[in-house]
Amino acid sequence: MKCKYILMENTLLCGDGTRTCYGIAAVQVYDGIVTVLDSVTDITVNRQPLEELVKLCNELSLEPIHLNDIVEDFLASL
Repeated sequence: MKCKYILMENTLLCGDGTRTCYGIAAVQVYDGIVTVLDSVTDITVNRQPLEELVKLCNELSLEPIHLNDIVEDFLASL
């Protein structure tokens, strides 16, 4: 079954404030049940570049086994 990549948004507590960061998850949906196959949180505080990565992962139908390599390449390109 094909997976789908989604953008994750997390709010982290930092000292006396909060910080919003973004990650990516590979999920499968079957009979209305969402299963997270793999995820990487707290990749960046910039939403737009990660949205573009999620879109590219979905367009290329990448396998979730490659998620860590995908994130590593993304961070190296920043």
